Amino acid sequence: MTNIFLVFACAVVSLVACTPSTISPVADPEQILVTETVRTVPIPSPQIPTSTATSLPLPTMTPRPTKTPEMVVEILPTIEVTLPPDACPPGQPENSILYSSNVEDYRGKQYSELPAGWEERGGYVVENDQDRRYVLSRVEQQGSLMLWLEKVICTHYSINHSSPHLEITDVLFLPLDEDIGDGPRLILSTCWKVADYPADSLIDEKERWVDTIIAVGYFEDYRDAPTEILYAWELNLEAGRFEELLTETVACTGILGL
Repeated sequence: MTNIFLVFACAVVSLVACTPSTISPVADPEQILVTETVRTVPIPSPQIPTSTATSLPLPTMTPRPTKTPEMVVEILPTIEVTLPPDACPPGQPENSILYSSNVEDYRGKQYSELPAGWEERGGYVVENDQDRRYVLSRVEQQGSLMLWLEKVICTHYSINHSSPHLEITDVLFLPLDEDIGDGPRLILSTCWKVADYPADSLIDEKERWVDTIIAVGYFEDYRDAPTEILYAWELNLEAGRFEELLTETVACTGILGL
């Protein structure tokens, strides 16, 4: 019996040893039994379910319409401005006025602002009515004192201002080196014609004053009448000229305080 078992075992061993897939040396029968009964079972990798991602359409951002600010046009009421009848039309001449010793070089020149180089020493309106307006201006240049008789041609109007547009009609060169001190003085607006008032006239002298009489005279006291009248002129507004008068035909009062 024992011999049969050994033969069987030998046969088994021979069979195993001869199998091509078994290259390892002969081992213990128990180890062989384990080799035959244990199989390597592959562990399947975890199956992660895949899903085809469906691309969703991106939301379309519609821009807000920009609101264009509306231009508000305010319509103002029309204001009709009626200028006075003496308003200057466009294009009134502005003449340059150069110094000259010839009176004719000044006559007919027009301006609204005194040209450069001239200094104004005062003046006044001689006559101002609807038909005729004259201004008497005292000006100076290069040491010469002059009187300009000027006719108002028209008036320049602005919002808060008005200025006359003047035309020189005549010029008087004054026989004065200066109108100050103890020398002869220019007398304006305080003279009158003697023939217009009798010697016993009770009319106050100040009420006799005439703007159109001009004189040059000496004074001892400026509050009193001149001691001597050297020259006298009258403004002829019809002709726009200075006309010389005889000194004895003119009387004047003092000039202090005027």
